[in-house]
Amino acid sequence: MTIDPAQPRPTTTPDPVTTPGRHLLHRRLGVARPRDLLAAARADGRPGPVLISAQITDTVSRLDATASTLACKIAILREHAKCLADGGRVSPHPASNTMAVLGAEIDMCLHHQELLSETLGAQIDTYTHLTAPAAPVAVRPELGIDSVPTRRLSRVRGTSGRCSCACANGGWCGGCGHAGCVRRT
Repeated sequence: MTIDPAQPRPTTTPDPVTTPGRHLLHRRLGVARPRDLLAAARADGRPGPVLISAQITDTVSRLDATASTLACKIAILREHAKCLADGGRVSPHPASNTMAVLGAEIDMCLHHQELLSETLGAQIDTYTHLTAPAAPVAVRPELGIDSVPTRRLSRVRGTSGRCSCACANGGWCGGCGHAGCVRRT
């Protein structure tokens, strides 16, 4: 299942700062809104893509919400920095650690945003894998049913010696267990 290229797409790419989840979704899958991805997966009807697209939708909304929280905290930090630069106080209490707490909150939001971005990337990879068309199987008509390798009836059990298989462990029979090995015991 893939997104129909004939569907109209938005002309603008989502902003990577304000909506990083939607931006990543648009950049990797060409879908601007997570609900479009979910609708396409539901239309396909297979459970795997529906489940992962629902998880993608949730992760995109959490990532965008984290970016919004981060923007608010940065705006508050700017206001406090401007107040300090003008000679004022951030808090009426002289020993306030408002700036340090705000800095820690910003660090925590950035870390959360990074984790969500990595999670979303992995989810998109999974979705791409689940919806990729199956690789075509090469059918060789010159090989009939009689050409399927079978076990040799003349094999003598318990023989040992040098193994001709490249996958042999140390080159001795019994080490590789290869089904096509003539000296397999």
